[in-house]
Amino acid sequence: VMPREIAVRTLELVTGNEYGERLDYLSVWLAKLLQVLFACGSVYLLWRIVARFSGAAAAVLPALLLATSAGFIVQAHLISTDLPVVFFMLLAFWACQRVYEKQTLRAYVLAGLCIGLTGAMKYNGLVVGLALPVFHYFGQLRQGLFRATIDPRYIAGLASVPAGFLFGNPYSGIEFNRFAADL
Repeated sequence: VMPREIAVRTLELVTGNEYGERLDYLSVWLAKLLQVLFACGSVYLLWRIVARFSGAAAAVLPALLLATSAGFIVQAHLISTDLPVVFFMLLAFWACQRVYEKQTLRAYVLAGLCIGLTGAMKYNGLVVGLALPVFHYFGQLRQGLFRATIDPRYIAGLASVPAGFLFGNPYSGIEFNRFAADL
């Protein structure tokens, strides 16, 4: 709604005409454009994730299969939370992959924030949060289980999950009692 309002107000300033509710259809088209961007972003992220461990040539096939799958094509023009949750799940998985590769505090916090944003989009998207401990522990095998568990970077990444959730769904904190009842 906000991008439509900005576009309408700008158009009114430029033309001097008042449009009222005549341009409300722009909200639908802007939402459909956002869905297409989520779809394209999902294909790109899948390609990046696979290319990181298998090479760019091997990543083309999974990305092509995702882009041309029947369910994906159908969802690309519907305004629902399905494509955004796929995008954010892939984004969170990509960020968790960085935890394994880079092992920096920044990578852990980014992964936690992305997992939280995914959960804010759709609760069942939180399952991607399993990737954080998996990538962390595989990256820290030499340290031992106890030392890997109390690693400050890992704890910061886990603590970033609720922060990402609150950023993506601020009303869960503002109206916590209602959120808890609905949950």
